[in-house]
Amino acid sequence: MKDIQNKLSTGNQPTQPTIGGAFREGWQTLWMELPKLLIIWLIYIAVGLMGVVAVHFMFGDSIGDDLFSGLVSMMFSILVSWPLFFGLCQLFLSIIRRQEIPVIQIFDGFLRLHSIVFAAIIITVSTTIGLIFFVVPGVIIFCRLLLTPFLIMDKDLSGWDAIALS
Repeated sequence: MKDIQNKLSTGNQPTQPTIGGAFREGWQTLWMELPKLLIIWLIYIAVGLMGVVAVHFMFGDSIGDDLFSGLVSMMFSILVSWPLFFGLCQLFLSIIRRQEIPVIQIFDGFLRLHSIVFAAIIITVSTTIGLIFFVVPGVIIFCRLLLTPFLIMDKDLSGWDAIALS
């Protein structure tokens, strides 16, 4: 206790983080990695558009296939879009930590596909159920599960462990 009082009285206080400092650090990091981030974002958008275009050309505007085309679109989302999103989360962590980020790292989500698919289904179903009953529970559930992708990719946790820890 006296140690803390001595530090306070002598003026050797550690600097406290500020809102302005956080924004300054964020902008500096963004501008340093902007070219790579743009390439990564274009890859993510291109893959998503390929899925939409593929579903449209496979099923077109035919009547009666709406349910099947919706299922195919959902499967594409779970098996392709979610792993890419989890790879993005890994890239964001690397950027924040100022580590070297190879663009190919966006595909690292496919290495943990079983955990990601499980987590994606749980997050989607629980958030949807929460939104059906009322908007607020869905938002609360989503906010509580928001860190799941980062935990799976960073700590190499299983889907269930990441959801529980999130």
